[in-house]
Amino acid sequence: MTGVLLPEPVRLAAERAERAGFTMSCDPGTGRLPAVLAAAVPANGRVLELGTGTGAGTAWITHGLQGRDDVEVVTVEIDAATAALAAQHLWPSWVRLLTGDAREVTRSAGRFDLIFTDAQGGK
Repeated sequence: MTGVLLPEPVRLAAERAERAGFTMSCDPGTGRLPAVLAAAVPANGRVLELGTGTGAGTAWITHGLQGRDDVEVVTVEIDAATAALAAQHLWPSWVRLLTGDAREVTRSAGRFDLIFTDAQGGK
């Protein structure tokens, strides 16, 4: 990522991943897509990310929302240690980080306007 300008939260997530040896982060080329898609989420919408990792994808999504606080972002990570890395960031109040199996955690989560599948099976 040398020479590539990244939003600060994305850069910090990449640094957390590097320190932890986490290699499944959302890369910048991919991350720009959910940022653009998140920007198009309707007012009072909801975004679901499957596979929080260290927070790179979440950071791209929040970057795409650029100051909006009318959208709820729910992100789910199955691995508690990895989820703890993402939780080190000070996320906006409208971002919920959940730990557990996405099939169980989201069973009663309701509807979403955008789903970003960034988990191992969706990469």
